[in-house]
Amino acid sequence: MPTLTLVGYSFASQLVVQGAFGKKKTVDNVSFEIEEYKLGFVPSYVIGLPIAGMFNNLTWNNSALSGASATLNYRLASEHPNVDLFYYPKYDVSKKNVFGEEGIKLKYLFVQDATLKARVSGATLIHK
Repeated sequence: MPTLTLVGYSFASQLVVQGAFGKKKTVDNVSFEIEEYKLGFVPSYVIGLPIAGMFNNLTWNNSALSGASATLNYRLASEHPNVDLFYYPKYDVSKKNVFGEEGIKLKYLFVQDATLKARVSGATLIHK
């Protein structure tokens, strides 16, 4: 989904950038007025791509933490195949994004980072 929203935001920001630069009127050989954008598609797309990246990062604000927790669950299950039950988990969560605990941090406008450390106990059931 984040990839699809990035594509959507990039086309939307491209249209906004093209509109911001305005249109120009030209007259062709048969005296028809043609209105076209002053800025072409590719330059406006290149200018609009960072804007789309910022909006996409804000939309998917907690995706790094979600990915870290999914990785933790996968590693617990794959690295400890004999353990049937994990209990009493204690987590240390470190999340860095635009809306941090200290306020808005502009250096995380395009990226986000999350670290999840867990201390868990495991039990193996007796199989008869």
